[in-house]
Amino acid sequence: MKTPTYEDLSKEQDAICVLAPLDGATLVSGPPGTGKTVVAFYRAEVAAKKQQTPRLIMYNNVLWKYSSNASKNEKVKEGVDTYFHWFGGWWKRVFNAWIPQVAPYRPDWETMIPQALSLAADARAQQRAFEQWGHLIIDEGQDFAKGFYQIAAVVLAHASANGAKGVAVTVLADENQRLSADTNSCLAEIESSLGIPSARHYTLEKNYRNTYEIAQAAAHFYCGLRSGIPALPDGRHGNTPRLVRLDDLDASVEMVRRFVVNQSDLEVGVFLPTKAMQTKYYNKLVYRLRDVKGVHVQRFTSGDAEHGDADDLTFDRPGTVTVLCDNSCKGLEFDAVFVPEIQARRWEPVAIDHMRMQFYVLSSRARQHLAFMYSAKVGERVPILDHFPGRDAGLLEWIDG
Repeated sequence: MKTPTYEDLSKEQDAICVLAPLDGATLVSGPPGTGKTVVAFYRAEVAAKKQQTPRLIMYNNVLWKYSSNASKNEKVKEGVDTYFHWFGGWWKRVFNAWIPQVAPYRPDWETMIPQALSLAADARAQQRAFEQWGHLIIDEGQDFAKGFYQIAAVVLAHASANGAKGVAVTVLADENQRLSADTNSCLAEIESSLGIPSARHYTLEKNYRNTYEIAQAAAHFYCGLRSGIPALPDGRHGNTPRLVRLDDLDASVEMVRRFVVNQSDLEVGVFLPTKAMQTKYYNKLVYRLRDVKGVHVQRFTSGDAEHGDADDLTFDRPGTVTVLCDNSCKGLEFDAVFVPEIQARRWEPVAIDHMRMQFYVLSSRARQHLAFMYSAKVGERVPILDHFPGRDAGLLEWIDG
């Protein structure tokens, strides 16, 4: 992860790092590219300097690996973890039992919230809860369930009642980037669950990631929720993002191959909708780029025996091509992003906003280059294209490959 120096932080970022209270609950919201993860790490460093124990929690393994080099502070680095690993460990240490679940990775909040409330009657369990909690800093907080925030509120209330120091929660979130709207939290739910007043809700607005052209294209998919869209970049311009028709998946792979060969000094992300398609695309790219010096193709697939360890991933290295499923790209950024096979992405007419949210996330990962690709015959109707910027809008360059 490319982290700016403290001197390079914007005024809005610096104000949060310096002025936001370090007790209780704090919310930071902002759209893609505004530096929420950067603020999270600087917030953790400030907490460490104030003798708190920062625990910076990422929702998934890929984002954890991506940001693992963001801080040189050893106390901060020791506290970076993934959601289920940290929360499962915290629950086990406090209650001497594994997290109750209704399904794999789906905590049973109806059982857990009463258990958390019972901490009031167990002083030793309370102490364990406070010690293992520290100052919890949550990145991509919109992906955490409302039940989690209700438990966090209970912990904060117990800590306040007992005068426990250094027990706090900072949430960084963008509700326009929820990939699972049925299990995630909106800003209002985070605020109400944690009792966050408006004075402790900070906002980020300036886009530091995308070119003007990419930001404009991404804004087309904005769903209108409270965290908003970033202000369009001033002075960072590039090529118009492309929407390319190709005959089949092999032609799509060849398009990516040509780009990588010609732009081997860039870091490239390729996002697919399913594990099967991701694996197929990865294998084809590995084969076609096998003899290209300095190019490394990698993938992460949850549960895969060979490619299921995010710690094996390499980021911030020119010539690296990272092939991921859509849900693993949250919080990441690449010089160039390719989104192939958009015609294969499943969506329902009643869930248009969720589909738009997905493309909002995918497109906003790109710093300099963005391309959507679909496989279809010449003249074939592709329904999902009805929800993309039209040919005359000027936001995308429509290309018939």
